[in-house]
Order: sequence, then structure tokens, then C-alpha cells
Amino acid sequence: MLERQRLLEEWVTNYPIRLRPKLNQKRFHAPDPNWWHQTDITQYDAQWGGEVAAGKLTGHLRPDTVTIYMLPEDARKNLTRMVVDNKLRADPAGEIEVLTAFWDFPGDKVKHDTVPPLLVYADLLATMDPRNDETARMIYEEKIRDFNAKA
Repeated sequence: MLERQRLLEEWVTNYPIRLRPKLNQKRFHAPDPNWWHQTDITQYDAQWGGEVAAGKLTGHLRPDTVTIYMLPEDARKNLTRMVVDNKLRADPAGEIEVLTAFWDFPGDKVKHDTVPPLLVYADLLATMDPRNDETARMIYEEKIRDFNAKA
């Protein structure tokens, strides 16, 4: 594939504008801000995105917001279980956002607790929060750049 870097940059730029708004966002608040530390997100057919995933991938970021991507199959049941299990409450301004996962890797039988690094990178850049910029650069350098060069 020619111009891989340009494709990557275009995807990261367009993701928050074109695709993310269509991912059925739901927002919640947790009475315990550290609830996600004890949560095995994979039991809900979901994965951490954004700041939580960045923190897990780099150990560098303390999340202020929690982004969760949930597989569409049984999403209603899994979301309900997650909300009840973690005492979350619906809140349009809440720090927790739940989005519909838009990818499917049929051959991947391993349940990863974080979304692919490219999506974490895009999530961080989309916040336009300066504190996320350094972590986004770290993810790019450690997880994306070499893969992009090899592929």
C-alpha cells in the first residue's frame, strides 16, 4: 500500500468527525471514580478505549474520562449488567462514555481488554486535551510507527 502514513493521518483526522458520532454514545457517572480498576471489562464483551486504554498501554496517563467500546451483540444485556455491577447511573455529562465497537476480527479468539492502539491514539487526539498529547505520541512511537513502516 502506497502512502500508509497519509492514510493513517487521514483516518485519525476523520474518525472523530465522521465515524465516532455514529457509535451510539451513552454516558454515565460512577460514584467510585476508580471503579474501572477492579473491572474485567471483557466479561461485558467490551474493551477500554481512550484514556484508560492509554494508561494501560503506557502506564503514563491517569484517566479523567473512561471510554468503553462494546460489541453490538448482546450489547443491551451487557450494558445493563455493567451498569448494575458497577453502580453507574445515566448522566449526559458523565465521565464514562460507552460506544458501539465498529470492528470485527473473526480469527481473534483472545479477549483483549483494550482496543487496537490506532484507535486509542485517535481517541486521545480527538480530545484536544494537551495532557493527552504526550501519551498519544508515546503510543504512536511504541505501537504504531514501526507497524506502519513494516506493513
